[in-house]
Amino acid sequence: MSDLVIQLNRDNHPDYHLAKLAGPLDNRTADGFDEWLRKYTDHFGAKGKLYIDMEGLEVLASRAISSIIYYYEMFKSAGGQLILIRVPPTGMVSLEKLGFGNLDLIGEEPS
Repeated sequence: MSDLVIQLNRDNHPDYHLAKLAGPLDNRTADGFDEWLRKYTDHFGAKGKLYIDMEGLEVLASRAISSIIYYYEMFKSAGGQLILIRVPPTGMVSLEKLGFGNLDLIGEEPS
């Protein structure tokens, strides 16, 4: 069983941070992902832009989507943005089934 890997890249990006996810974001790893988001917002706040690259995800559980939506709302209310990029097709289906496919949560890779 593999673990979720989160790589935060802040180099040369003064306007945003990019977090790359790899592995399963399932019920077993969702608490760790939620903890990572909490520590991120404790350290950096929620006023900036955080892109989460989901291309390397193997699984996206609904429990993890709950955390994403919670932090999406936190960023939005603080004037920041949490943006998912390169969401795998199965993840998009899950987001759409839960009614979150039309939010500005899903975006394009930063240039």
